[in-house]
Amino acid sequence: NQPKSNTIRNVLIAAFAIVVLIGGTLGINAFVKSSRYSKAIDTFETAESMYEAASTISDYEDASLLFDEAFVVFDKLGNYKDAPSYTQKCEYMIRECERNITFLTALDLYNQGKWEEALEIFSTLSSASEAIDMAELCRQHIDFEVAIRLFESGDFDGALEIFSTLKQAGFTDAAEWCSKTIYQIADRLYNEGHLYEAFKLFRSIVTYTDAAERSRQCTTPYPDSGALYHNSNYRSSASCLELDGSALNYPCYIKIYSDGELVASVFLRVGDTVYVYLPSGSYMIRNSNGTYWFGEDSKFGDEGIYYTMIFGDGESTTYMAYGYIYTITFNVGEGEVEGEAMEAEIIDRDDF
Repeated sequence: NQPKSNTIRNVLIAAFAIVVLIGGTLGINAFVKSSRYSKAIDTFETAESMYEAASTISDYEDASLLFDEAFVVFDKLGNYKDAPSYTQKCEYMIRECERNITFLTALDLYNQGKWEEALEIFSTLSSASEAIDMAELCRQHIDFEVAIRLFESGDFDGALEIFSTLKQAGFTDAAEWCSKTIYQIADRLYNEGHLYEAFKLFRSIVTYTDAAERSRQCTTPYPDSGALYHNSNYRSSASCLELDGSALNYPCYIKIYSDGELVASVFLRVGDTVYVYLPSGSYMIRNSNGTYWFGEDSKFGDEGIYYTMIFGDGESTTYMAYGYIYTITFNVGEGEVEGEAMEAEIIDRDDF
């Protein structure tokens, strides 16, 4: 038997060896974790640099692989240092890479003119403002192609509605197609005899091809001075209305009413005088003037001026007695004429 002291010494040596072994193992594990952590940090930072410099699908795919590699290591490290924080960062950056890959995939389809396919993908990125803008562009391209097909089929009104909306949104080429479509509509109206409607449309695109010349073709020559219409119930030489155009700068179209009934309509050219013979009675006189004449239906168009004459007593009617000549000298423009000045009440063309 060994002495008791030797036994105690052997036990102490064994215990020390176990402690050394455990301590060594712990030290190795700590070293391994530290090494893995450092490499994962390097991998994350490399991936981050690649992400920041990325511009292609391939670039983002490469960065995503490195983020995923770093994620696996950080995840295995558990709660070591700030590994959990980096695990979350890796997950976020992997999603960002996927989002950019998706966006660039849709953008490639957009550049190929595959608007509907691109729209479907952009719509999945509704949280990204740039994707929202691109989705709207896709919709505009799709609408534009619909409008082109309508134009080619002859549905100019339907095409114009879409082109106008796209023009307001600032869509490329929409303004030119608006003008092109308006021209076609104006040409159709002209051929159907709706001259004033065609005139307005041609004037709205006056710089487009020959629209300016076409607008002038929509006007008609001024009628000769004189009555264009005289109600047979009001033909009489009892009194005379002299319409003096000596002071005019623009021609006039005049209507004479009695109790709401049209008595006569008269055209008065610059410098001319027209005599209208009427029974004695009360009459309302309306006048209009303008540069372009489109016939008695559209008259001088909305560009003309239309008004009811107001006589000296503030009334819109005046009495013409038997045996008298009543003279109205029209003065459109600067200058003064002899006699009592008359006032006028502006009215709409449709009420003329």
